[in-house]
Amino acid sequence: MLFALIIVIAILLDQISKWLVIRNLAYGENIEVIADFFYITHWKNEGAAWGFFSGQRILLIGATILAFGFLIVLFKKTPIPLFRYAIVTIIGGAMGNFIDRLFRGGGVIDFILFYFGNYSFPAFNIADSLIVSATILLFFCVLFEEKLKKKMEQ
Repeated sequence: MLFALIIVIAILLDQISKWLVIRNLAYGENIEVIADFFYITHWKNEGAAWGFFSGQRILLIGATILAFGFLIVLFKKTPIPLFRYAIVTIIGGAMGNFIDRLFRGGGVIDFILFYFGNYSFPAFNIADSLIVSATILLFFCVLFEEKLKKKMEQ
């Protein structure tokens, strides 16, 4: 039940934040939060991360469905709770972006924008943040899997 709740919360946080951006900012508009560093913007990414596979909506939808299947199998196979939390967080984030691809003209709404000097980091959203942070957690779970299993056995 808790795992399903994590997915629902992830989707809600992502979709509500995107709805607020769509409702309050014109496409391409920026709101300065921290001068020359952090902005809220309204942008659409029609590709995957950093715009890869831009315009390949069907490919990205298919890849997402395959990823969901893989993550569900992985979830069922692991007894390690931390590993499972990471997986459902990735699923929740991926579902947020999946909803955009299906119902927002194939693109994902991005709105978090950082500048580092002259470099503009590609805009992203809450779903992206959840996917990346949970993937990092997943990496550490895999790295320390044996220790986590031993701890569970105690």
